[in-house]
Amino acid sequence: MMKRSANLCLVLVMASSMIVAQTAKPPRTFATRTAIEPAVEQRRSKADEMREHQLRVFREHVLARALDNVKKMDEAGLRLSARNQILSYLASDKTRSDDKQTLATQIARDALIDLREHHEEILPFMLSYLSNDLGSWIQKHRPNLSADFEKTIKATVKYDAAQRIRSLLELEGGDILAAKRIRQELEERGDLNGLNFWLDELTRRNSKEFEALASDILTRAGQGQISFQTLFWISDIF
Repeated sequence: MMKRSANLCLVLVMASSMIVAQTAKPPRTFATRTAIEPAVEQRRSKADEMREHQLRVFREHVLARALDNVKKMDEAGLRLSARNQILSYLASDKTRSDDKQTLATQIARDALIDLREHHEEILPFMLSYLSNDLGSWIQKHRPNLSADFEKTIKATVKYDAAQRIRSLLELEGGDILAAKRIRQELEERGDLNGLNFWLDELTRRNSKEFEALASDILTRAGQGQISFQTLFWISDIF
């Protein structure tokens, strides 16, 4: 199953690589300019624009085929995994457009619907892993869908806060999102298993989020909202 998913993403990577390779311009030479060079450069510029347009159409065609194939997959876990990888691909694409932003939003919505309607078909460990990946992408790129995601998770998945925070830390700039998630967990649950580990991870990264988060935790501890066991484990960090 994962092999098929990897092959799907490989197609997208290959398409992207072809674009980079074929649109790369040869090294400029510094020969003496002649009267015909401006005309030659103009023709070359038009040819480059045409080639870039053709490659862009090709990439969009590959993406459309990939999305169509996702809908035809029988396994819900494979569909969710493929959509997560396509979302990551779109997020890393530097040539973003309004159409691609709209497409990414729709893919995320489709993933949420699929998760809500077919979660029972996915193995528990995969369900937790894939849903956390989707949640991390949504929190970073489509925070307006966060409420819908949280509602879906509460109804379908045994919540794993640690896995969710770990997924956020793997993102670029994820320490900010992880610290925000830790605050939410403390607000909603009053305590958090593994808090010492997350604080230690933030200090290891020299994250600017550590000081503010540590201050919040000390305030909560003074109000009796942090368990003695948690305070014991985090005392060395402070």
